[in-house]
Amino acid sequence: MKRMIVILFLLEFAIILNAQQKTPEIFISEARALRADSLFQEAINLLLEGVEVYPFDSDIHLQLGLAWGDLAQQGGEEGDMMNDTMTAMKGLKEAFAEFEKAVSLSPTNYNAHFYFGAYGVDVPAFFGKLDEGVAHLETAKALLEEKFPDGQPEAFAALYRFLGQGYFMQERFAEAQAAWEKVLELTPEGEHSEAAQIGLEELKKQNAINESEN
Repeated sequence: MKRMIVILFLLEFAIILNAQQKTPEIFISEARALRADSLFQEAINLLLEGVEVYPFDSDIHLQLGLAWGDLAQQGGEEGDMMNDTMTAMKGLKEAFAEFEKAVSLSPTNYNAHFYFGAYGVDVPAFFGKLDEGVAHLETAKALLEEKFPDGQPEAFAALYRFLGQGYFMQERFAEAQAAWEKVLELTPEGEHSEAAQIGLEELKKQNAINESEN
């Protein structure tokens, strides 16, 4: 019996030692590969292990948040409404908690601010993340302008896309229009420009409603 306990202890120690030999970059790289294969729970489990080893690494917390977000999105797309809704709600709650940790550990982590903001303006209003989301996107914008003063079109286009969405939901319509027009200026084609064009169409409808009410 004592021998079995010793063997189990050594096995557990070996597992911990193996985890400690992984760098944060290895945890993140392996998790991204799992996410690319839609193995979201496996990615979460791996990153939870990474967080245990590197609890103060902002990027591991960010990647864990993104994996939880992937799981939430997957839950929202499947067929069992009750279980899928619960999975989506839990995933988003955990995602925001990890984004919050990533930002608190590294206040200048652009990606942490960007993804917190993008999720914040994209989730349903009852999550209460809209104002926080816009604030994080504005912080991300300031960080990006400092890092790339001469421009980084694709990154700025993604940022303005979600800023436009957030401003629109806050009924800051002039700012939403300016943000979406900036997207079209930076990237006339592609996913971000398509989203911006849809947003501008919605803005036209909203402006027409406002004019008819006045």
